[in-house]
Amino acid sequence: MLSRIVHRLRHLLQRRASERAMDDEMRFHVEMEAAELERAGLDRDAAMRQARIAFGGLERFKEEGRDARGTRWLQDLSHDVTYALRQARATPGFSAATVLTLTLAIGATTMMSTSHRYLMSQGRSVAGAEQLVYIGQGARDCISCRSLAVANFLAVREQAKSFERIALFEEWEPILRGPDRAELTDGVLTTPGLFETLRIRPLLGRTLIASDTLAGANPVIVISETMWRVRFGVDADMLGRTLFLDRKPYEVVGVIADRDVYPLDTELWAPLQLRDLPLTDRMADAYLALARLRQGRTADQARAEIGMIGSQLASAFPEQMRDLRFTLTPLLDFNRPSSNVEGWIFTGAVALVLLIGCINLAGLLIARLSGRRRELAIRRALGAGPGRLVRQLVVEVTVLTLIAGVLGALLAIWGIQTLVRWPGIRVDTQSFGLALSIGAACGLVISVWPAWRLTRPTLVGELRETTRTATGGTDAARGRRILVIAEVAFSIVLLSAAGLFTRSLSQLRAIEPGFDTTRLLTMRLAVPQGSTARNSDIQELVASIEAIPGVQRAGVGLQVPYGVGSARREFAIEGRTMPDQRPRARMNAASPRYFEAMGIPVLRGRAFSVADRVGTQRVALINQSAAEQFFAGRDPVGSRVVIDSVSWEIVGLVGTVFNGDPEEVKPVEIYRSTQQWPRLALWIAVRTLGEPTAVVAPVRDAVRRFDADLAITRMLTMDALRETSTEAERRMLRIMTSFAIGAILISAIGLYGLISYSVAQRRREFGVRLALGAQRRTVLRHVLAQGLRLAVIGNVVGVALAIAVLRVMQFMIFGISTTDPLTLIVVVTLVSGIAVLAALIPAQRAMRVDPMTSLRAD
Repeated sequence: MLSRIVHRLRHLLQRRASERAMDDEMRFHVEMEAAELERAGLDRDAAMRQARIAFGGLERFKEEGRDARGTRWLQDLSHDVTYALRQARATPGFSAATVLTLTLAIGATTMMSTSHRYLMSQGRSVAGAEQLVYIGQGARDCISCRSLAVANFLAVREQAKSFERIALFEEWEPILRGPDRAELTDGVLTTPGLFETLRIRPLLGRTLIASDTLAGANPVIVISETMWRVRFGVDADMLGRTLFLDRKPYEVVGVIADRDVYPLDTELWAPLQLRDLPLTDRMADAYLALARLRQGRTADQARAEIGMIGSQLASAFPEQMRDLRFTLTPLLDFNRPSSNVEGWIFTGAVALVLLIGCINLAGLLIARLSGRRRELAIRRALGAGPGRLVRQLVVEVTVLTLIAGVLGALLAIWGIQTLVRWPGIRVDTQSFGLALSIGAACGLVISVWPAWRLTRPTLVGELRETTRTATGGTDAARGRRILVIAEVAFSIVLLSAAGLFTRSLSQLRAIEPGFDTTRLLTMRLAVPQGSTARNSDIQELVASIEAIPGVQRAGVGLQVPYGVGSARREFAIEGRTMPDQRPRARMNAASPRYFEAMGIPVLRGRAFSVADRVGTQRVALINQSAAEQFFAGRDPVGSRVVIDSVSWEIVGLVGTVFNGDPEEVKPVEIYRSTQQWPRLALWIAVRTLGEPTAVVAPVRDAVRRFDADLAITRMLTMDALRETSTEAERRMLRIMTSFAIGAILISAIGLYGLISYSVAQRRREFGVRLALGAQRRTVLRHVLAQGLRLAVIGNVVGVALAIAVLRVMQFMIFGISTTDPLTLIVVVTLVSGIAVLAALIPAQRAMRVDPMTSLRAD
């Protein structure tokens, strides 16, 4: 390091000595020529002047000397950067506007591009991911069905020749017993071939092997690096340790590195015991089959092969396979949404923000460089070539772009942490590089234009032109006005989208829930296999919670409103002829005091009682929507519904509640007793006398005392749960609003820059007007009208674009149309107000012009 510093210092001293020697040599030649002229009769000053003229530009010879040494470009670059920084300090308004424009454009583009790539990235880190495919089954018109029955998996594994390996797995959420509480984990039950299919090697120990699935084998699991690090503190003795999952002991045999975890966020893997599964049922498609193509085989060839296997199975098992076909989906397409409309909307929003930023940057640079025409023309006249001018302008723009790039990266990091909030997401350098490159390219392309223009034969005209020229009739001015109009129009589109999401969320929140949401605490319990918290025993837990001071009532349900949506199942009404397509209803379960705890009214009949247990008459309740749709004009109490070939007597009618699904505001819902229809995941609703959060700790303790293997996966007040049910909509609103704010800020900067430039160019005109008696407020109105006129044109164009483009968002909004008049009126008013504010400062500047100063400057 020291030798490198010494070398650089020596090189610097040598270069400076060389520069001094060159200066001395040039001065010697000039003085020699002057001496000759003195001897010819000229005085000293005249001789020196004549010598310098005869000798030519000294700097030219210096440049030629530097070219000969090959170091001129370094010095020029250093000078260009220094000059660019001086220019930035000399014009802080232009520099700030340019940097802010690029920062908003680069930051917004990076944020959204990173989010999109994050969603699409699952599985891309897997070795040879392009050779991995999912095999599924579905109806004849299904293109990318993704689940498979065990019997069909075995048939494909035995007959297909296109696959190197194939594995079957399913999601698994076992409850891990901890020292102080039980926790629900994200796991996978899989055939041992999954790790070989993914080409995953363990970080520690081993993966699953075939002998792990043999009868009598000890239960084993493989855990993720994250689970090893977070839950067990990187325990060096992790291998061989026993973990209790759903009350069953498992031996840890391996650890998988985080970079290799698949499916995403999986914490542990355990053997899938095929012998315990329905090996002859070809319709129970509850599993995922992942396969690796053989070398040289393509997805189309494999698709054709499994299609033939499916046809053979349809012939052999017509009752089960008549309407089914096999499908094949590449892994890299597996995580893509079924509809690309939402992706196109986000892509369009990103493109609009970047386009608005580039348009504004173009307007700013054109205005700035047009104001420097005289300077550039003089430099051209003094001998600077077009290449030299272009390089200087490129360096100026590059300096501003780099500053904006750093700020844009910081903005993207803030946006991802604040607006997106997905776990594990980080700013993607490729997305940032693309946004930075586009912004820089836009600036560089615009920068080249003035130098090219000054190489044309209009150089004398440029030198004669003064800064008094008004911009009103020039092509450049018209171009800048068109750019501002385009910015405003595109901003209208983004603001309209944000406005529609705002109105949609407001409509969603305005839906009457149908029950009392105040003073209500909810928690979701995961119940392990074999737990005592099943059937009537759950009433003991409810009773212990109701005994807590501050608790008014408690009840248990399979689902609660705004929680995870309950499944829809077909049903029939006993004694009534039903159409071929049976009706479907949400299936829920409830304990005797559930409706009282939730505040759901019982409109007719009765609620469940402790007598409704296994071995007694199966009973059900239906909601008012079901009664109105299927029992119009009749009393449903006493009727029977058939679900899965089992008859249930309707003993009561309850109010309809909104479950948080905007596609089904008044769902048809059927409730069955938790004692007669036990489930392994339940919600407990606790009605309190005061603040619900005050009983959180006692409720947790009651659950722990009742069964240490019960896992509380969510505990929220109903108001908080209601908010989380709209998290996707609120995230969409945050993102679109931030985009719209960025777009309108950029547009305001562009409008402000255009009006400011126009005022600066017309200072003499305004001075003359004021000298001739014009009122200052008249000048103010004139300048404001210029900005408002551009905004009005942009509004008209933008509203037309919004009506034409935003109709694709109809499926994403609730309760309003994409042409909602109120939204459009508010957006137009907002944009017009911002346009007036953007034009107000330069208008006030024009109003304060001193007539005498302007006339003397002529």
